Amino acid sequence: LWGYCYLRFLRARFPTVLATDDVASTRGHRLETADGAPEGRWGRWFGLMLLSFFWAAMWDWPAYYCALVFALHWLAVIARRRRVERLSFKQLLPDLGLLSVYSALVLGLFVGHFLLVTIVVGSLSELHGVFEARQVVGRTMMVNHLKVVPLLMFTAPILLVSFGWFFHRGWQAVRGRLARRDLIAFTFGIAGVLHYYIFRGTAVIHEFWGWTLVPFTSIACAYVLVLGRPTEGVDPGKVALRAA
Repeated sequence: LWGYCYLRFLRARFPTVLATDDVASTRGHRLETADGAPEGRWGRWFGLMLLSFFWAAMWDWPAYYCALVFALHWLAVIARRRRVERLSFKQLLPDLGLLSVYSALVLGLFVGHFLLVTIVVGSLSELHGVFEARQVVGRTMMVNHLKVVPLLMFTAPILLVSFGWFFHRGWQAVRGRLARRDLIAFTFGIAGVLHYYIFRGTAVIHEFWGWTLVPFTSIACAYVLVLGRPTEGVDPGKVALRAA
């Protein structure tokens, strides 16, 4: 939901950057986004994006990993707008202001969590102690865990297809052929793997810990399945995101 609201906000806020070349080249006309909403109606999507991030951050830590990638992507879109529309830095201040509001919310929630723990508990020693204790995971323990649990949770075909897609798109990125929409699955994949590794002490205790990779595997598998049955005139990336 958060990623969807983020993309809808970008499409509404930056139509000349994210629209097709034909639309982007139409200067002096009222542009429309993909859903037919006229340019400028981005406020509701901005608000929904902030609300959905708040909801995601309250759920678990991977939201902060995704938040960083989204912010970098957003900054890249602003830079592209400056290049495409030949805007001055002063003209970009409203866009940078929105990005600053988003960044302030992300940092505020992150720091606020530790402040709340300090106020309620009195210090961060207990939280730090739990974190340190769960980092003491031997290589043998982790290897045995990875041999058993991911296969039970996802099955071998799902893992092979998902990470096959991941490495294939990584190679496409090196060749400069990565589509923007692929960043969605990439973000979920990187966040899921990082979360699994950073909190590996929890992963060996809770067998369900691989749930952080579910969004990534859903999109990646849907993409591969769509590519397996190509249909003329259909963008497999769009179909895959809707199917996931």
